[in-house]
Amino acid sequence: MLFDDSEEGPTPGLACLQAVSCASATRRCTARTGLRLKVPHMGWSRVQPRARHPLWHGIDDGSRFYFAHSYYPVPDDAAVTAATVAYPTAFTCAIARANIFAVQFHPEKSHRAGLQLLANFVAWNGRV
Repeated sequence: MLFDDSEEGPTPGLACLQAVSCASATRRCTARTGLRLKVPHMGWSRVQPRARHPLWHGIDDGSRFYFAHSYYPVPDDAAVTAATVAYPTAFTCAIARANIFAVQFHPEKSHRAGLQLLANFVAWNGRV
């Protein structure tokens, strides 16, 4: 919803982040061995923060978060990528710009790291 549009259909998004579209995860779901990975991407994966942000406070790099999705954002501006995940290659799973922070994973199902992210969000003043 935050982006211009999505491959899911012709309905435009809110365009809060300009020149960003969503792409089907099926393009990236073949492992190096040739084995096709599951789509939707469901389960625990390690998230690598790419930028310092108050919402990552107290969360170790490589912490596991729970994913359940078939689409992922492809930002034109790499600076909005706040974190990536590899499934099997790296793609954006969190974006941040000004007072916007959004994730592809489910923090509410992501144990301690997810609870820390939600606590950071509640305490966040919207500044980076």
